[in-house]
Amino acid sequence: MQKKIYLDYAATTPTAPEVLVAMNKSLNDTFANPASTQHFFGEQANQQIETSREQISAVFNAKSPDFIFTSGATESNNLVLKSVAQRFQLHGKHIITSATEHKCVLDTCKFLESQGFKITYLKPNADGLIDLNKLADSITEETILISIMHVNNETGVIQNIEKIAEIAAEQGIFFMSMPRKVSVNFTLI
Repeated sequence: MQKKIYLDYAATTPTAPEVLVAMNKSLNDTFANPASTQHFFGEQANQQIETSREQISAVFNAKSPDFIFTSGATESNNLVLKSVAQRFQLHGKHIITSATEHKCVLDTCKFLESQGFKITYLKPNADGLIDLNKLADSITEETILISIMHVNNETGVIQNIEKIAEIAAEQGIFFMSMPRKVSVNFTLI
C-alpha cells in the first residue's frame, strides 16, 4: 500500500495536536451558539470564545476587542479589504496587490474596482517575486493598502514581506498579508 504525502503546506497545514485536544474539549464541554447568550449553554460558549480572544490578545499585547475570528482566509481577506477601503476612502481609493495574489483577494479587488477604487496589480518577475522598486513606484497619494501574500499557495514563492511591510510603514500605508506556516490570517494594520 502506498503512503499518501501532502505537499501543499503553502495552502494549508494540519491542525496542531494540542489545538485539536483543546477544540475537542471545548466542543464536548459546550455545544451551543455563542450568540445565544440568553441561555446557559450559549453564554458558556460565548465565554469560551471571549477567553480565547483574551489569551490571543495577551500574546500580541493588544486589546481583546481588536481580534475578530473568521472561518478562513476568504472571509478574512474580504473583511479587511472592504473594511479598509470603506473606512479610508476619503484618504484615497488606491490599493496595490499582486497579479498572482490569492483568488479571494483578486475577486474582492475586482469588486472594489466596480465601486470606484483603482487597483494596481503588480506582475511578478520570472522568479515569481514582486519587484520592490516597482512596488514603491506604484505608491501614490491615493494609496491606502498593500496586499501581498507571504507564500503563494500555488507556486510556493516566498515574498519578502518584511521589506514590503517596511515600504508600507514608511509611507503610512496599511499592509496585509496571508502568513506562512499558520492557519490563520493576520492583518498588519
